[in-house]
Amino acid sequence: MISKLFLFIALAIGPWVTDMGKDRFSVLWTTDSEGLGWVQLEDGTRVYDEFAGRRMHGTFHQVRLTGFKPW
Repeated sequence: MISKLFLFIALAIGPWVTDMGKDRFSVLWTTDSEGLGWVQLEDGTRVYDEFAGRRMHGTFHQVRLTGFKPW
């Protein structure tokens, strides 16, 4: 029998919104354990913490969101 291990990672500090511009901003946060980080948009799309096209695995996460239209 194969058992599944579910690991729950908790938010440790944050989130913070930084680097705001007319059409962009970044979200930063830290977690209590290493793992993948992402921001999930209202439509269900996930934007991952990435560097050079690779998803980052760690405790510090930064996701840059771009392409917004000013109000």
